[in-house]
Amino acid sequence: MPAELMLPRSIDGKPVTAIGRYAFAGKEDITNVVIPYGVTCLEEGALCWCKNLENVIIPQTVTHIEKDFFVCACTSLRETDFLLFFFLCFVLFPSII
Repeated sequence: MPAELMLPRSIDGKPVTAIGRYAFAGKEDITNVVIPYGVTCLEEGALCWCKNLENVIIPQTVTHIEKDFFVCACTSLRETDFLLFFFLCFVLFPSII
């Protein structure tokens, strides 16, 4: 069953500032992800191997994207905020652009 993952802005009153390493890796039912405003770090492999992932919304607050955040076998990825994504890649990892 397709699922949209809308991460909360806070948990137990504490702000969510990162998506942890391999947090949702391999969850094949996830099709859409909305990362909340306030998250600053997308850790390694957090969305790897999500084969049915189609859309990811990344807020402007993200300043750090670790390797393989969602690229490993995310063969269905169709849409994301690519302008922001490529801007971040250019700023954070100028050698890969």
